[in-house]
Amino acid sequence: MTWIVRNLWLIPSMPVLAAGVSAFAKQRNRRFAAFLAIGSIFLSLLLSVAAFAQVLQFGGKGIETKQVVNFPW
Repeated sequence: MTWIVRNLWLIPSMPVLAAGVSAFAKQRNRRFAAFLAIGSIFLSLLLSVAAFAQVLQFGGKGIETKQVVNFPW
């Protein structure tokens, strides 16, 4: 199991954590709150792209993938 697969939980938790921290920031620190929000979303985007690249890399190499179908179309 690769690093990105073990740490997929970081993708949704980083913006949630940033929202919690910026909720407690004082009104004077709006620039800090904005930087924190945008930075956490950007890092989540980078992690998502890395996870997608990982899926594309192992897609055709004979590695068994698990497909989950929640409902039929």
